[in-house]
Amino acid sequence: MPFTVTTGRVLVPLDGSELAEAILPLLGTSAHPWGSEVLLVRSLTTESPAGPGEKEAGDYLAARAHTLERAGLRVRCEVWHGDPGQMILNAADRGRVGLIAMTTHGWRGLDRLRFGSVAESVVRKARVPVLLVRGRLRWPADRPPRILVPLDGSAPSAAILAPVARLRQRLHAAVELLHVLEALPPAAYPDRDPGRAATTEYLERARARFTGESPEVECVVLEGPAAAMIARRTADSGADLVAMTTHGRSGVARLLVGSVAEQVLRTADVPVLLWKAAIPPAETSHGRRAEEALHDH
Repeated sequence: MPFTVTTGRVLVPLDGSELAEAILPLLGTSAHPWGSEVLLVRSLTTESPAGPGEKEAGDYLAARAHTLERAGLRVRCEVWHGDPGQMILNAADRGRVGLIAMTTHGWRGLDRLRFGSVAESVVRKARVPVLLVRGRLRWPADRPPRILVPLDGSAPSAAILAPVARLRQRLHAAVELLHVLEALPPAAYPDRDPGRAATTEYLERARARFTGESPEVECVVLEGPAAAMIARRTADSGADLVAMTTHGRSGVARLLVGSVAEQVLRTADVPVLLWKAAIPPAETSHGRRAEEALHDH
């Protein structure tokens, strides 16, 4: 199901830790870029008999909901019984939510999560977008937020442009479109053209998808290992959010640039928005050219 940023319900799983709660300030921004309704959940399992009871878990969620409600959000709280990862996926599959927002461990990325392997499983299997946040961050108060958008020249990576355009309007954010040229076997990625001139033209077409006078949308081309260049540009540009697309069928582990998304998640000091693009298998296998994707909307 498509996710509408302005009207989607955001699912936020919490486990009682400060780490999991680090996502809340990002949701509580006055612009409400992810939607105006939040579903806070906490899962109780029989594997943790010493954990909280249902009333304690409910009181915990209600306290966190109060903070979001003061920011103007509508909040619903639910205590679930069962495996948290499966419960999250079930809620998304039933159409109850349009975005899943959760926090990864601050220094080990996807491999060491407070929820064990929950976030990794959710990113791999969820049919809705997943916002993974690393660390405690807030939008800057003294300047427009900056969104860095890595594009690899493929049709799936261009799917991120529509949600980023909505975020730009809601947050009045500056956007930077980044393409990294790296040495790759041409046969491995038939829908890519590694030439700098073709890349510049591709980014200009992507920039044309954004309307409005300000803030600005910039295009940058770098050369080198993709993950390293994304990390460097994130720091150099002062980006507040990295937004990128994962492969529609295989999640983080099969981004079209290999393990780039996973590496970015492991090292990024800013929030990372992973967008699950719904690319038909025929288009993925045969490699529809990237410029076609830029004219789809």
